[in-house]
Amino acid sequence: MNELKAKIARFEGQITEIIINAIDKEELTTDQAREITAFWLPRVKSITAEDALATLVEDLSARWPMFNSVVIIEQGEIRSEDEKKITEEVISLVKDGKIEEAVQLAKAANN
Repeated sequence: MNELKAKIARFEGQITEIIINAIDKEELTTDQAREITAFWLPRVKSITAEDALATLVEDLSARWPMFNSVVIIEQGEIRSEDEKKITEEVISLVKDGKIEEAVQLAKAANN
């Protein structure tokens, strides 16, 4: 759960930075910023899993495309985490002498 809280805090920081920059550049009004905040805050408080956070970030981006960069970051992190898990599984299979299974898993991951 601590990883999830850290990820939420990181996203909130990125979202806040995007909002502040958009207001500074007069690309966003304070009323629009309030609308974004009213969308985000009640939903993020109920997040208990990373997939729910990913969905919320995607919903935010769908409503306000200025947050597309946050979605791209999330997708990259998910891909990186998946690759790490697969690598660990391949290593475990090799250690267990299951070389053919390790090769098949590695090939499947690259397709």
